[in-house]
Amino acid sequence: MDDAAIEASLLRFFADILCLDVTPIGRDLELLSGGHIDSMDLVRIAAHLEELLDLEIPDEDIHDDHFGSTGRILTYVARRRA
Repeated sequence: MDDAAIEASLLRFFADILCLDVTPIGRDLELLSGGHIDSMDLVRIAAHLEELLDLEIPDEDIHDDHFGSTGRILTYVARRRA
């Protein structure tokens, strides 16, 4: 699965599960610090990625530095898959 497909899946997850308006969500929008999601949502996003990509994400990696924006999520996933 390429970055575009992962990003599309994330946006569907944001809209369908987290009930976010994905229209303004670009790769740099601050999700957590911008008040769009909370820390529990970070865990839900990580679980979604684990299931989608058959990827293990350590609990200590689930924080704003890796999951604070769509761009950072994609960068983190690329590193974990390498």
